[in-house]
Amino acid sequence: MAQKPDYVASFKKPPNTEIKLISGKWYLYRTSCEYDKESKRPRKKSGEYLGAIKEDGFHPKRGAALPEVEEEIEIKEAGATSYFYKRCEYIRTQLQVHFPDCWQQLFAIALIRAVHESPLKRIADRYECSILSEIHPELRLSKDDITPLLQRVGRDRKHIRLFMVGAYEKKSSSFMLFDGHRLISHSETLESAHLGYDSKMRFEPQSNLICAFSIDGSECFPAYYKAEDGDVIDSVAFSDVIAEMGIDKKNVAIIGDKGFNGEGNIDLMEDKDLNYVLPLKRNSSELSPLMPVSEALYQGGFTYAGRPILFKDCMLEDGRRICIFLDQKMRQKEMGDSFRRTARLNAENLERARKEEERRTKGWTPLLSDERLAELKCPVDPLSVFGDPTRAGTLSLITNIASCSAEDIYQYYKKREWIEDFFRIYDNTLDFDSSFMRDRYSFEAWLFLNHLSSLMAYDALHDIKSNNMLKNLSFKDFRVKLSSIAACRSTGEWKVQKLTDKRKAFLSKFNVDIEGVLAGLNTSA
Repeated sequence: MAQKPDYVASFKKPPNTEIKLISGKWYLYRTSCEYDKESKRPRKKSGEYLGAIKEDGFHPKRGAALPEVEEEIEIKEAGATSYFYKRCEYIRTQLQVHFPDCWQQLFAIALIRAVHESPLKRIADRYECSILSEIHPELRLSKDDITPLLQRVGRDRKHIRLFMVGAYEKKSSSFMLFDGHRLISHSETLESAHLGYDSKMRFEPQSNLICAFSIDGSECFPAYYKAEDGDVIDSVAFSDVIAEMGIDKKNVAIIGDKGFNGEGNIDLMEDKDLNYVLPLKRNSSELSPLMPVSEALYQGGFTYAGRPILFKDCMLEDGRRICIFLDQKMRQKEMGDSFRRTARLNAENLERARKEEERRTKGWTPLLSDERLAELKCPVDPLSVFGDPTRAGTLSLITNIASCSAEDIYQYYKKREWIEDFFRIYDNTLDFDSSFMRDRYSFEAWLFLNHLSSLMAYDALHDIKSNNMLKNLSFKDFRVKLSSIAACRSTGEWKVQKLTDKRKAFLSKFNVDIEGVLAGLNTSA
């Protein structure tokens, strides 16, 4: 077959046509398909001559109608990408400063992982289907490209640290809360992973991720992280992270849960001059002489989330401090729930006793002893089940922070709810609770990418809360709503798909400017 010249090879042939070379010239003919009875197969049949293809273009035959060329349409995800691209401009800025040679790759990977639960090996596929591939075209994001990138970034802890310091200094206060988090390792070669139990009682190799959260209004901004070996306990690791951050210990507080509270941990933190706020169990012996027996014995009160909170502030001889808080609404709820359960139990017991007595009157073999039958007929006292009502609805915190009011101590501890929500998203929604990284450097880079994606998730949570939608809209719902919005390119121009008024209102509420992003692409094109 003769070699087609460039002007013929570049000619966009309409469907159901063919190009023929006749006497050194190129012509376009219509084609059709008909069934051949002899060969019992479909056979292509040339039809009407449509025109000639020349160097200066196509010359149609007079009166011939060309088949319409189907318009090429390209569709890519645009909603979530547009939101995070604009919302997280500060991340791009910091990445350009500290990772100038690979910032676009890092930002793209982090954004894709914030929008989708995507392992690193599928990043390239997600990238090709996202409008991000038009904003930052031709990024090398295949598995073979990401592997050396992780090694290079993971060796540069210095600039990872500088990035984190630059990010949190721009948007948060000086007071920080610390917490530890366990990450499972599925690699047998990661040096920092050690066998142990995590909060979910999984006995597997794991590393200890220490996170610092800077107070940002009523929320906690994920400011800093450092991975420690899995056999390093939190109370020891905190000092190491604080030293690396270079911050004053006076502006740091360790916020623990009831499992973290123990004399050994408290002594370790005091030896290292660390502030702490830890909850006490309601049956703790330390509370017995301090617990107010009536509301009149509390020293003061304040409001939290629109609810009245009473408090009693007690200084101990060893310099520690116990603050007891009473949430009356919580007390009523706890007592109401307990009494309802007891009433349901009494009703079930009486029904069992009635059926047993009915069996006996019929002369059937008894299923219960006389003693057990007598127990079932005797109602259970709700207060005996509930316990000490003076401790209902109370929260008791032990701390060594003397300079803050009881209300401040309560507010600091309540920030833990935000931290726990953050880690639930980190583990479950972003799917960062386990790693397959095989060495320390790739693991460090993986954690940094996790940190970037978690910053994006935090910004989304902040916006959801600002719009008073936390009860009805989770982060997962938020990104699903946005990622379902696509942009289409036809005739060389990008346009947003048709949106309902409800979706337009949703985009407006969160300042999602898809049109602005697409306008930049259309202008550059």
